[in-house]
Amino acid sequence: MFRCHQRGCSFVCLSINDYLRHLRVVNHDNFCCFCCYEGCTAGEFHTVAAFKSHIYRTHYDRSEDNPELIQASSSTDIAISTVNHPVTAINDETQDAIVNPDLEADINRLKGIDVVEQKRSSALFLLRLKEIHHIPQVAVDSVVHGSQELFQQTVQRLKAGVRLKLAEAGIEESLSQEINSVFEDLMDPYTGLETEYLQNAYIRETFKIPEPKEIKLNRCYVSKGSGEKRSYELQWSTFHYVPIKETLTMILNDPEIKRAILDRNVPVEGIYTDFSDESNTKFHPVIAEHPNSLQIVGYYDELEICNPLGSKVKKHKLGLVFYTIANIHPKYRSNFKAIFLSTIANVTLIEENGIDAVLKPFVDDLKTLATTGVSIEGCEEQVHGALIAFLADNLASHTVGGFKESMSFARHFCRSCMATKEMASRYFTEDGFIMRTHDEHMKQCAEIEKDPLLSVNYGINRNSILNAVPGFSVASGLPQDVMHDLLEGVINYEFRLLLTYCIQRNYFTIIQINERIKSFDFGYSQTSTKPPEISTRCITEQMKIRYSASEMLTMAHIFPHLVRDKIPESDQNYQCFLILIKILKICLSPVITNSLVSFLRVLIEEHHHMFRDLYCNESFIPKLHFMVHYPQQIIRHGPLIRSWTMRHEGKLNFFKQASKSSNFKNITLSLARRHQLWLLYQFQTSSLLDNEIIRGPIIRCNQLCEEETETLTLIKNHLTSCCISNHSLITRLKWIKVNGLKYLLNNAYLITAVEEDEPTFSKLMDIILVDSSIILLQTLQYNILHYSEHTLSYSISPGQTIEIFDPFNLKYPFVLHSVKYLSVDHITLPFYVN
Repeated sequence: MFRCHQRGCSFVCLSINDYLRHLRVVNHDNFCCFCCYEGCTAGEFHTVAAFKSHIYRTHYDRSEDNPELIQASSSTDIAISTVNHPVTAINDETQDAIVNPDLEADINRLKGIDVVEQKRSSALFLLRLKEIHHIPQVAVDSVVHGSQELFQQTVQRLKAGVRLKLAEAGIEESLSQEINSVFEDLMDPYTGLETEYLQNAYIRETFKIPEPKEIKLNRCYVSKGSGEKRSYELQWSTFHYVPIKETLTMILNDPEIKRAILDRNVPVEGIYTDFSDESNTKFHPVIAEHPNSLQIVGYYDELEICNPLGSKVKKHKLGLVFYTIANIHPKYRSNFKAIFLSTIANVTLIEENGIDAVLKPFVDDLKTLATTGVSIEGCEEQVHGALIAFLADNLASHTVGGFKESMSFARHFCRSCMATKEMASRYFTEDGFIMRTHDEHMKQCAEIEKDPLLSVNYGINRNSILNAVPGFSVASGLPQDVMHDLLEGVINYEFRLLLTYCIQRNYFTIIQINERIKSFDFGYSQTSTKPPEISTRCITEQMKIRYSASEMLTMAHIFPHLVRDKIPESDQNYQCFLILIKILKICLSPVITNSLVSFLRVLIEEHHHMFRDLYCNESFIPKLHFMVHYPQQIIRHGPLIRSWTMRHEGKLNFFKQASKSSNFKNITLSLARRHQLWLLYQFQTSSLLDNEIIRGPIIRCNQLCEEETETLTLIKNHLTSCCISNHSLITRLKWIKVNGLKYLLNNAYLITAVEEDEPTFSKLMDIILVDSSIILLQTLQYNILHYSEHTLSYSISPGQTIEIFDPFNLKYPFVLHSVKYLSVDHITLPFYVN
């Protein structure tokens, strides 16, 4: 018997052909299956067509054997199940005498689940076409109708072929009629899903999906028609909101997710790894009363879905509110399906009615979560929640928090303290500023309501609605964002100043630096963020270098290698930039200690003093001052990389893509629905806590007993004896992707240990798959020869120690690439380790 053990699938069949047909239905981007015959080492197949060709090419003559089925499994749900299938030859004399109760029971079960399961799989397939591949509804309908026609033609050909064979075998007419009735009962896979209406109706009825709700703000007149038929209609200005309770119900329905969210880890004193470790949660009143509260992190940003240079610019510009749950481990929280949509509204409506009016439903739900809690199906107690931070870029943070939005001209431009431009360029630690507090902020907001002119003195426009959320204050709950402050701000700004200075000192020309960028040996993980050439106008006309945040991050890491032989080690401008890179490394560190926080405070002060002295004629931009608050932000909110907005910015790409195949008549409703359907598909096909695994091409396969003695010993020592045997299948892969991180046998190094803040580097030598389920990384340890302050890199050489590691147990799951200089390999750490 052939069973499919993919997540949520209960398909069972009796023949390899039925199994192949089923695989075609459940086929997806990360599809992977193995040969179902015992002893076959053909490896894995990434398409159903390749698997079918192998079966008919290699095993066609073994149809009477006892196949051992290895289930087809997706890359996100790897498990191996072995089932023996005895085949009994049935002849005419024994046909009536043979009765197999198990076979009859399985046939009855197949009849019961076939139609229901087929329709469910078909609906998910259509969802994948529309929401994952962004195919328009017209094209989806064409796929449905075309598939129905092909199905009917295939059934008719099959029916005619069976009738012909029955006639040639002299089978009775009555039996032939019974077989005909079986074909007539066959239902095409898209019955009841022929139109968009039927598809949506089936999805709403079968799956629990949080539907976006329309929120009405005010009424206005809208013109209709033109010429003599022109008229005005009174319509509501609306936006759309997805209730938090319904989303939480969908999430917490999974027992594993509920356990991961509600089981809180005990923080280690003096070590900061996430939001849940820090004082903001320790002293939060809601979390103090309900320790298992959901720790909610909000996010707001705006998105232009039309051509920014076209005539429709800003007409369909959208403002979106998302939130994540900080209780979820960061490696799962960074997945796009862990970033949930709350509100979507037109920016024009936000400007007319204010951001507080759009945030009100979100805030009301947060207040309910914090005070009375909500009852969730499957949870015995009320579920409480607390807003611990609200993320955004600087402009959006000031808009949401009610602060002055023009940071370049405001007298008090900082949302964390009462700094002025003169003070910001003079003091470089928080001790030199008056910090904003919740009580003082509320007092100032009350005074502004009485006298609006005081807003200039306080740097505040209004009292934000977020202050109404229990335990939250905009004075401390709007963290600075490393991506916008450093990568798109300070580093880009100082990098241009340094290039101008170096060119003036004749260290190199812009042509030379561009040639080195073009010829630099980027690692495979850097190719997608390879910085482009620098325009000459950026130097001659003092224009901003047009690098994205990820491109600027790559440039910050490789620039010391590009100019190592061009700039003297004693050059103060270059030393100032190196200090800035050190600051960036601390900001990107996933684990930070109190000593590293103190070191960061010293580096920021030293950098700012040098910058002011070296670039005295240049503007001391506000983002330089925002860096002063980084040490205290780490203590309050955890590592800065946990509160940066890189992943949230990536989430916006979904709405940009979905808008291309959506109706603009009510774009907020269309995109909100599209997102919820996308989220539904993600949760129906994989769990939020599933490890995402995509396997690359196979290099070779063999049994464990055939391995070299050293490798055999390493594998056996790493795994328990109950997991493997001498006949376990050992597969070597060219590459594998685990939770978004690609391991490729091409200049890849891992951080395999840290002792006394010094890393141990190991080169990836082999990617091993044991019995197609256990992933192991075989590495060669390298020795550290020297650390260069001039390039902030380690020079390394090969050692003798060969080790094996589980990629899921690496403390720092990150791939590094070496740079060869004078026949010596050099590695730059992207963050500090401890």
